[in-house]
Formats: sequence, C-alpha cells, structure tokens
Amino acid sequence: MKKILFITTLLFSCFASANSSTSDSTTEQTIMEKLSGKNGFEFKFEQKNFYKFLNQPRVTIGKAVYSAPANFVWELFGDNAVKIVSDGKKIWIYSPAEEEGDKPTLAIRKAQTNDGIQSLILGNKYKMTDLKPSKSKKGIKEVYITGSKDSEYHWAIVRVDDRKDFSLDSIEFEDKDGSKVLIEVKAFKRLAQKAPQGTFVFKAPKGTRIIK
Repeated sequence: MKKILFITTLLFSCFASANSSTSDSTTEQTIMEKLSGKNGFEFKFEQKNFYKFLNQPRVTIGKAVYSAPANFVWELFGDNAVKIVSDGKKIWIYSPAEEEGDKPTLAIRKAQTNDGIQSLILGNKYKMTDLKPSKSKKGIKEVYITGSKDSEYHWAIVRVDDRKDFSLDSIEFEDKDGSKVLIEVKAFKRLAQKAPQGTFVFKAPKGTRIIK
C-alpha cells in the first residue's frame, strides 16, 4: 500500500513544484502543467515489482486519471487490487475483499499535510533535480528524486517523452530494503474534456469496513 501511495505522491503531488526549465525550454512550466494540458490526462500502465528473494518480478496492470490541481484516480487490478481516489482534500483507499467471507476496506485520509503529502513518504528534506536527458533511455528526459535519511525510499526517477508531445514514459523507484518498482506507461493521452463529475469522489459499496 505504501508503495502505491508513494507512486501517486510522486506523480500527482511532488511535481506541482518541480520547474522544468531546460536549455530548450523558453518558458518555465511545472511538469504536471505540461502533462495535463487544459483538462488532465489518463493512462494505462504495467507495474513490475522486483524483490531480492524472487527471480522474476511480480507484474500487475492498472490505470490512472488526473485532473488539476490535485484530483486523481489510481487503480491496480488483479490479486493485489486497490483503488485510490482523491478530490484534493480527501484520499479514499479502497481494497476489495481478498477471500470469500472477507469484507472490503476503505481508508480515508487527508490529502495534504503542512509540508505536503510528499513529506509522508520522502521525508521533509527530499531533493529533486531539474528535468534532464535520461542516462538510460535515449530521447527521454527525467527527474531524479532523493529521499531524506529518515524516508523509506532511497531514490525515484520519473521519465517523460517530449520529442513529439510531452507525455509520461515511466516511473521507477527503490526502497530502503533494495526492492525496486518500475511502472511503464502503455497508453498516455490528454483528456479531450473535463472528467465527469463524481470521478474523483469515492462511495464505498455496502458492507465495506471503513477505516478513518
């Protein structure tokens, strides 16, 4: 769960303050402004979790939707299904029942802290670079983020493709135990119109156990 919150934090919170001023950019815009355009964006993705004790990564698929300034949906399918929804004020974290007889659960949290939601994961002294050419993927640019000493994550990289149209390419990070996660975006597109009303508010199904 913490890894999913970390991913949404990176994409939907941290970049609101990351300027992408580079040698080939005449105007300073945040990465999120470039990605979202007027109405926001959506994408499908494949998530690979690499663990030291496994020879093969665990692979899951999902989808995400974002609308400025801080509305988003992040959903994973399969055995570890979870849906995270935020309207910028609250975050709903819904987990379906895993086994017959279990109840689904819904955790509700505030979407912001005094230092920003990113401080919950990266610590108060995380560092972020400007947008620079990627060291591992030709034609791609990336932002490198280093967590503070007390954070659960050592580093994170978010990559974007600005060769034709500024789009999200991938997200990668490593936690303090050496486990890595790679999220590869498969179908990124900007929304032609605003997301329908109610997209960023979650209503729990009957019988859900609520955790506040």
